[in-house]
Amino acid sequence: MQKTSQRIAAVGATAAAIFIATSTVNAHAIGSGGHAGCAVNGVDGRGFFKNWTHNSAKISLVTYDTQQDHRHVAIRLISKKDYDGKIRYWAWHHNRKGYNKKDVVETSASTGKSGLSYIGIQAAVMDGTRVVKSCKAWGQGT
Repeated sequence: MQKTSQRIAAVGATAAAIFIATSTVNAHAIGSGGHAGCAVNGVDGRGFFKNWTHNSAKISLVTYDTQQDHRHVAIRLISKKDYDGKIRYWAWHHNRKGYNKKDVVETSASTGKSGLSYIGIQAAVMDGTRVVKSCKAWGQGT
């Protein structure tokens, strides 16, 4: 009887640990804020997320062109769906202001079905519409 009780306790503790681990992955997204940032030679990109829920967020996207190379930089939101893990790439926001110039875009995103629990940014150096190099970062809750 004692061994059975120990096994039940161990199974219960394991189940609780799994529940806590999976719950905290998305817990930051419920109505709070977050941020993401990355840099690659030529661009520094940052995303700031407010009122972030499983299906909506208010977003500030910030880019800096960090290299004098006659190319421009761009940034976009990326999101991963809860139910299938597919990444959605949102529209690019281009910063054509030139070297060492900051650009800030205020926007929002929403989906109908739990598509914004995991959000982040992709920043890129662009040659026209072609991505020359880029980086990605997933959002961290605050």
